[in-house]
Amino acid sequence: MKTKKIAAILAVVVVALAVIFTVFYLSPSRFLKGVEPSEVAYISVFDGGTGEESEVTDPEAISAFVEGIKAQKFQKSGISAGKMGYMFRLTFFSADGKELDRLIVNSDNTLRRDPFFYTCDSEVGVEKLVNLADNGEK
Repeated sequence: MKTKKIAAILAVVVVALAVIFTVFYLSPSRFLKGVEPSEVAYISVFDGGTGEESEVTDPEAISAFVEGIKAQKFQKSGISAGKMGYMFRLTFFSADGKELDRLIVNSDNTLRRDPFFYTCDSEVGVEKLVNLADNGEK
């Protein structure tokens, strides 16, 4: 009888952990939660393919990008631990040079924040931001 009680308790614990993990994994995530567009003075754009780094300082472009990311709901789409390489690393800085947040962009609709990849239904708009940086927005 004691063995059955222990087995039942163990089964309940395993089911509870599975439910908690499933809810955590399936719940949507948002990025740049604590960042207001007005706080961002510039965005450093590091190209993971070329190794080149540039900056975007246009307040309208920064505001549009930050608001666009904040509005998106991202879903965990896989484990990123142990994976290397990315398209772009975006670092958001305040006027006093303090790092506010950092995003790693793997594709047009995929971000990485270890240990997970996150995807959304639409593009995050990084190409427009990169084009501004490439065209001398310093």
